[in-house]
Amino acid sequence: LYYGSYLYKETWTIGVVLLLLVMMTAFVGYVLPW
Repeated sequence: LYYGSYLYKETWTIGVVLLLLVMMTAFVGYVLPW
């Protein structure tokens, strides 16, 4: 149970980080067009 909870938390954290990276990339690409 503890391992499952830890694994779920780790996956959620990675998902949030990826989402933030995608949002930042889209925002930078929109504000500073190359």
